[in-house]
Amino acid sequence: MKTIVYADTLFLVNFLINMILLKITCMFSACRSSWQKLTIASAIGGVYAVCMFFPNIKMLYIFPFKFAISLIMVIIVGQNSDVIKVVKRCAVFYLVSFTFAGVMLALIYFTNFTSSAKPVLSNGIFYFDISLTTLTIASVIAYVLLKLASAVFSRNRVMGFKKLTIYLGERVCEMIALSDTGNLLTDPISNYPVIIADKASLMPLFPSGVPDAEKGSYNGAKLRIIPYSSVGAKNSIMTGFLPDKIVVDGKSKNNVVIGISENTLSATNEYGALLNPNILN
Repeated sequence: MKTIVYADTLFLVNFLINMILLKITCMFSACRSSWQKLTIASAIGGVYAVCMFFPNIKMLYIFPFKFAISLIMVIIVGQNSDVIKVVKRCAVFYLVSFTFAGVMLALIYFTNFTSSAKPVLSNGIFYFDISLTTLTIASVIAYVLLKLASAVFSRNRVMGFKKLTIYLGERVCEMIALSDTGNLLTDPISNYPVIIADKASLMPLFPSGVPDAEKGSYNGAKLRIIPYSSVGAKNSIMTGFLPDKIVVDGKSKNNVVIGISENTLSATNEYGALLNPNILN
């Protein structure tokens, strides 16, 4: 028995799916888009899905045309036409789409959510007679999976050893820093994240001696008093200073405080500073 495909249902289902996929794409690519743009882009995808069920329009079946349609959709929802940002947004759109498709197939295979659905595949376009409930469930699951994957990727990206360069006036200091969640210290006055560096590693910045706020030694630096607690040192204070800028793995950062540790941070001298991972985020 052949499944009857209704053009209006096909358009509506694909319109809603495109709307969801594009919205999630915007969320993950930090792109703000109006509902008007989302509606136009989703409608283009919906019309294209309907056209794909016409057997005589062979030009629509080839990959370049399929890719062109998806590219047009992500360009419409975007804020600008910067090539690199468009390519990244398009990659995110495909990642979201593949995740959503996988979740939908899993729902069909493992549950009875779509037991009444008779999927039809024509030229790469699926037709599902699915309910709004199923569509919502698939969207939520896909979003959660992508969010978890993004969190894991982001954590792995910011953790580990980084090359740190500190600039203060005409002096420059380079060292290896360990980015770790063990250091989430912030300056109480400016709320800037704090990088903890051991005294010996900072000597190139202060040839006449590392500053000490308690002793009134400034040496030309803008100092901060940073309260902190650690194992064996509860309710302690640390001298900090404001650098002109820092560079982490080639990327310049501002609004950071350098905390001065009297003790060596690494017993094996692998690193000379503890980087607050919030700086990289």
